[in-house]
Amino acid sequence: MFGIKTRMHISIVGMFQTLPLLLLFILAISTTTAQIQNLKIPRTQIASPGGYDTSAVKQGIENSVESIGFLETVIDPSTYIVGPGDVLSIFVQRVSPVQYSVPVMPDGTVIIPEVGMIAVSEKTLLEAKNIIKKRITNIINTQSVEVALSKIRTFKVTLLGAVRKPGTLSATPADRLHEILDRAGGITSLSSMRMIRINREKNETIYVDLQKFYVYGDKTQSPHLLGGDIIYIPYASQKDMIRVNGEVNEQTAFEFHVGDKLSDALTFAGWFTSFAERDSVEIYRYSEAKASEKIIVSCKDWMYNPAAKTNDYKGDVLLKERDKIFIRKGKNTSKFDEVAIGGEVNYEGRYVIETGKTTILDIINDAGGIKNDADITRAGLVRREDAFDPDYEFSRIEKIPADAQTESEKRYYRTRLRQFRGLMLVDFEKLLLNKDNTNNLLLRPGDSIFIPRKVEYITVTGRVAKPGRIMYERNKSIEDYIRICGGFASQADESEIFVLRSSGESVEASEIEQLKPQDEIMVPEKITNSRLFFDIMTVVTQIITIAAVVISLSR
Repeated sequence: MFGIKTRMHISIVGMFQTLPLLLLFILAISTTTAQIQNLKIPRTQIASPGGYDTSAVKQGIENSVESIGFLETVIDPSTYIVGPGDVLSIFVQRVSPVQYSVPVMPDGTVIIPEVGMIAVSEKTLLEAKNIIKKRITNIINTQSVEVALSKIRTFKVTLLGAVRKPGTLSATPADRLHEILDRAGGITSLSSMRMIRINREKNETIYVDLQKFYVYGDKTQSPHLLGGDIIYIPYASQKDMIRVNGEVNEQTAFEFHVGDKLSDALTFAGWFTSFAERDSVEIYRYSEAKASEKIIVSCKDWMYNPAAKTNDYKGDVLLKERDKIFIRKGKNTSKFDEVAIGGEVNYEGRYVIETGKTTILDIINDAGGIKNDADITRAGLVRREDAFDPDYEFSRIEKIPADAQTESEKRYYRTRLRQFRGLMLVDFEKLLLNKDNTNNLLLRPGDSIFIPRKVEYITVTGRVAKPGRIMYERNKSIEDYIRICGGFASQADESEIFVLRSSGESVEASEIEQLKPQDEIMVPEKITNSRLFFDIMTVVTQIITIAAVVISLSR
């Protein structure tokens, strides 16, 4: 039981650690030119491995289930395989015309009155029609016989491997592989899209590259299924990944597949941005973890057309495992450097800056100044470019079970977990009231300024009788506010009470000399690992602090 709780603790805390980075990633996207979206399955970024957006997945499953058996086009009798559960309509033209509706039995036969039993299983629809017509005309004196498929069957397929919901699913001959995966909740960020295996009866194996289906619309890479198919989704191999960086619409890494070309990689990455230096695309080829070759390819005349069945790109290059592709920004291209400002200013939005000259005060003035009800003591500046610096030590510790971490590792982990990366230390009160230029920082592209509204209340949450907000009074203590909320509830851990500051800082109750407006008093429940609640709520407060910034940027 303890092991399960430990793993749950790491998973939940790890998830909340990544949420501020997700918000900053949204900011990064919002400050760039509109981009062509890659058609591949989106990777989940805000959750631990195997985590996903449950509401979106639920909706996707419902949509997929509703479409079971829907036909995308007219059934081709020469390729449709008849099987148990199909229903055939047979029209016999004679003096008194007769129409039969006959199901294909579990043993693969149909029984026709006056004719008897006919085996049609594993025959194409065209073959089954011819067999039935010949048999009827040999026995019955008739002018003509017509056979049609009136109802398609359902059957079972099995889904295994790196999927969210492995198991047995119902399908029809009209369903393709990607629809079955959607019905099972989709694949994970660790799943292979390019080495999917379908095992069929009689030792037949089909390999599928689903990424080419999503990118090129190649239906051969999402085939129709047959009863008894076993679909296996392996985990993606990280060893031979191809990476595409630089001036593409979506910097990406994907599994290497024999036959991949440079044009495929560019298509998977959403093609060039308008700032790309297209006449000198660089391919770095690695041997024994060292770059041994640099290939320069001119793609100046290449036209983006993922819908084309074949693309003849002049000078296209076959890729090898671990190739790294880099597209530089053109020397003679330029784009506006922008920052965003939101909250209690007169004109929220994005503003163009002159990098190296524009300051915080310049942008606040451009935004029409702050409003009267602004709380400048809680204003913040988020620097996007600093938020993505890798923390290898944190990543290392995160992989270690909590009960195996040393005390120093635990302290480092908790400290970094409570830190909001990219938040610059700026005293807006000194800057705006005292004109202290030491806080008037030069802005950089992608910076975000948020000035919240003044709030005069204290929030009490957790194990109290009536959690909620109470108007702030300077002379009241933590105990006073808890008393106003009806006192402690059952299982309250009175020794672990702490206060969350509006800045995201968490402070033990014993260290609080004076509460401030917007403070949140947290009364945790008695649990085995009381630090879990403490850590999660710390990060939640940090997220709330910057959520309004991102919301304002998406307008």
